[in-house]
Amino acid sequence: MSYFTRSWNERHSTEPRFRQSKESGFKSRSEKFLFYYGRGQRNFSGQELSYIKLSEQDLSKPNEQGEHLNLSGSCLEKAVFISANLCSVNLSGVDLTEADLSHANLSEANLSLTVKAPLYPTKPQNQNLTRVKLDRAILSNANLTGADLAGAILNHANFSKANLSGANLQGAESRKSDFNNSDLTMVTLYFTAARETRRVKSLVWQRLQQKEKRQDTL
Repeated sequence: MSYFTRSWNERHSTEPRFRQSKESGFKSRSEKFLFYYGRGQRNFSGQELSYIKLSEQDLSKPNEQGEHLNLSGSCLEKAVFISANLCSVNLSGVDLTEADLSHANLSEANLSLTVKAPLYPTKPQNQNLTRVKLDRAILSNANLTGADLAGAILNHANFSKANLSGANLQGAESRKSDFNNSDLTMVTLYFTAARETRRVKSLVWQRLQQKEKRQDTL
């Protein structure tokens, strides 16, 4: 049984944090993850991957079976994905608290909240994206349904055509971000920058008016 197919309790109840990696010749979680990823493994759901560093890695490529990377339900707290390519990656239900995804490409990625229970029952499920750094990240067509982006850094991020319905953006910094054609239904606003709150509220209002007009013409 591989390290990543064992449950979190099996791995950590008997051994200290990195002992398995050292005994098997790996210096870190990052090295071990990239080893299995290079061998075609794409299902890492429900894993303990906090503090992993995968900056500038291309993690968008499917394996021979056409499977894309699946990190759903994993703990990626304080993980580093600066300038990484995460296109079409499944990040649903993950804990990305204080993770750094600056300049990352998350086009068509799934960051929705409601797919899997959290890895740690003591942590609230809606903490998965709080204070995450997404400066200049590309999230076009990404699924962020119900995601908690409270206090996140979203400056210059591209959310065009992204699904943000039910997302929490309270206290987030979103200067010069692109929300064109994104779904902002039931989104919680109140940005740190007041003008950004007004701008996105204006977008939400315009979408509601457009929806009402379409319904009237039917």
